[in-house]
Amino acid sequence: MYAPQVQLKNELNSKYQLIGILSPEFLEKEAILQALIDNRGIQTKAATQLGMTARQIGYKIKKYEIDL
Repeated sequence: MYAPQVQLKNELNSKYQLIGILSPEFLEKEAILQALIDNRGIQTKAATQLGMTARQIGYKIKKYEIDL
């Protein structure tokens, strides 16, 4: 890492840090949030939209601490 990235990393306190690229976790959380918005919070429909099971999306909602 070069100096600007180190400085940026130290300034960010978020769980999802932006250091030149978006983390896979951040992108996954954003996709889940958008699917939940698109489907009015119905987890089963959001999971289908994302190509996962209701159980998988439930796990990810808990993992990413998404409030419904």
